[in-house]
Amino acid sequence: MKKQALLGAALGLALSFGAASMANATVYVFTQDACTGTCGTGPFGTVTVTNDASLANTLDFVVQLAAGETFHDTNDPQHHALTFSLVGDPTITISGLGSPFTASTPQAAGSTSAAGFGTFDYVINLPKGSDDPSSFSFKATGAGPLTLDFNTVGANQIYFTTDIFGANGNTGNIGAILQTGGGVPEPASWALMLVGFGGLGAALRHRRRQTLALA
Repeated sequence: MKKQALLGAALGLALSFGAASMANATVYVFTQDACTGTCGTGPFGTVTVTNDASLANTLDFVVQLAAGETFHDTNDPQHHALTFSLVGDPTITISGLGSPFTASTPQAAGSTSAAGFGTFDYVINLPKGSDDPSSFSFKATGAGPLTLDFNTVGANQIYFTTDIFGANGNTGNIGAILQTGGGVPEPASWALMLVGFGGLGAALRHRRRQTLALA
């Protein structure tokens, strides 16, 4: 009984850690198409946003396009590598952004137009003449907690926009909405949950052996 209780506690702890980590990672999916002539059938990619556990008031962003899609390099003032907004319009510091992407930092909230989706506060650019990347990542840090904001376009809440070169050859902005179905567990959380489920399986096997011995 003690062994089963300990295994049950381990399972509960693993699941609680997994649930906490899942709550920290949120996925937004590029499904809304404002390309000239349309960019095809989405989803076109994702933005995964995670609360940074090691740095206070920091969000980690990973932007990944689907196979065949690339970011469109342009100096057009209405088309950018990424636009987004934050509640309260704080000034943020952007770090960890790799070349060829560019962003002013610190960056005060402004009014950046994203054709088809309205205006957003913050912007990351891909200068004209750059290669054709399909992913990038960065950190945004503020003086206080950061919460993503959105624009309502039709029936959709648009959290991010990006300008892509579609697999069908068309270009233009696409918008990301919140993915339904919860967050994404981090690798450490998967390990904890596997340990917990393994413990539950061992407890069930032990109980079955005891039942057979008494039969």
